[in-house]
Amino acid sequence: DSIKEPHGLWDAFNYWNLKAKLISRAPTTWPNLIHQMVSDDFHPDYPLLQTGYIARCWLYIKNESIWVPIVVSFIFTFCTIGLLSSAISFFTNKKKGLIAGLILLATPFYMTMGDSQYADNTVGFYYLATIVLLTFARKEVSIKPHLLIAAGITAGLSAWSKNEGLLFIVCLFSSQLTLLFFKNYRELIVELKYLFFGMLPILLLIVYFKLKIAPPN
Repeated sequence: DSIKEPHGLWDAFNYWNLKAKLISRAPTTWPNLIHQMVSDDFHPDYPLLQTGYIARCWLYIKNESIWVPIVVSFIFTFCTIGLLSSAISFFTNKKKGLIAGLILLATPFYMTMGDSQYADNTVGFYYLATIVLLTFARKEVSIKPHLLIAAGITAGLSAWSKNEGLLFIVCLFSSQLTLLFFKNYRELIVELKYLFFGMLPILLLIVYFKLKIAPPN
């Protein structure tokens, strides 16, 4: 698929990779350029994790190689499969983990999103990483604050990958409220504090980008 469509599908070459080219070609003035390209298709306010990483790689190698976005998409796609398989193997058994990985690997739409060079698999990886880290943080009687902070970081990175990540954060905190039926509310507040501290720096970055750099969508 990547040989057939080396620049990805519509959203990739019309937004994700195009914006990466603007950043790599004008590292100091790219905010002015995205203000000049406001259209229904360009989405200038979309977060910059994937596009910024691609642009940074292009700046390092001094070449806008089509292999950079292909490899980035490949990494996130197969790291998600690996994370799903290994996490389920750890919490249940290896057989169930392999089955879970194979199901995702054999899901055509998921693989299409991977080779399309969209950011959907990127944000999906951070969704899954957040859930896995939360599960690890609570698998014993005493919580592990560093894993809750790490879960907050990955949740924040999901929001820095796509706007849908902001909705994920809202759903994440809403889902935690159901734990009030199972544990003391003071303990839950402490856990949510660690989770929030992890995502706070990235949320501040997103707010700055939305208010100071990107034009409205």
